[in-house]
Amino acid sequence: MTRSERPDGDAMRQEIARLSHEVANLKCRIAEHEQSRGSPATQDSHDQIIRQIIDLVPHFLFVKDIDGRFLLVNQATASPNGLTVEEMTGLNIDDLMDDPDLVARYRADDLEVIRTGIAKHIAEEPFTDGQGRKRWHQVIKIPYRTAAGEKPAILCISQDITEQKIVREALQESELRLSNHITHTPVAVIVWALDYAVKEWDLAAEKIFGYSAEEAVGRNVMNLIVPEKDRKILGGFLQRVRTQEEGVHNTSENVTKDGRTLIVEWYNTPLRDAGGNAIGVAALALESPSKSARRNFWRNRKSSTVVCLKRVSTAFCSPTPKA
Repeated sequence: MTRSERPDGDAMRQEIARLSHEVANLKCRIAEHEQSRGSPATQDSHDQIIRQIIDLVPHFLFVKDIDGRFLLVNQATASPNGLTVEEMTGLNIDDLMDDPDLVARYRADDLEVIRTGIAKHIAEEPFTDGQGRKRWHQVIKIPYRTAAGEKPAILCISQDITEQKIVREALQESELRLSNHITHTPVAVIVWALDYAVKEWDLAAEKIFGYSAEEAVGRNVMNLIVPEKDRKILGGFLQRVRTQEEGVHNTSENVTKDGRTLIVEWYNTPLRDAGGNAIGVAALALESPSKSARRNFWRNRKSSTVVCLKRVSTAFCSPTPKA
């Protein structure tokens, strides 16, 4: 099994926090204007301001009472349902959706928020628009009461995340295919950080070098599989690898967990962050069992030390061991 470090749900938590902040600000602004109600003229002005506020929000925004009736909707909510704001206001969720299971799901969430008085964050919720297209939304529902003290209700902001979900699932599928391919290939995949700490170590690496992923991840790759006599020279080589824009190839002598010596073909690629800074190396490794490869290795080793860094179109040659 490949073992590697994976990112946590920080991005999702940050997005939920952002939506929560947006809803809180919106509630404050609405409450401020509701408190300013007075004459009919003032009331008209108040309604216009509320309408301007909610229609500026690019996500679904609506207030729905305990019976499922829409008390307030913005333009972003009405349009995907094929309605105007005026047409959708006053309708019940049952009037808009034909899927009783989905309606029941929405209602259960609404009633939970009303009953507990606690906001509910929903990472993914299905939605079918007025054209019958299935979409996915990230939702936050907050308990809400109008200034007039009407029926309990919820204030909801719902953000369309369909495109992000498609991209994420495509990436996950691609990663799964790659993972399956790597698992069944004889080529080892090893990733290490700038301090040589192993970050990824796949099944082929286990088979070649004898260490399990649990034994290898976190350990210094130089100390793990590079002969002690070669570590200083190899360290200089790997420093140079980090400066390359593309991968470099070499043949090296390595040692296994049980002390055997192997001749291994390596293809090393520098890893960089979004700012272009080196963060480590990803390497592909394949044991070279042929006698000719061994003879070539030792013949080169007996000659003067040669280190040649070239682009992908040429070979990287070094008589010094590599990892």
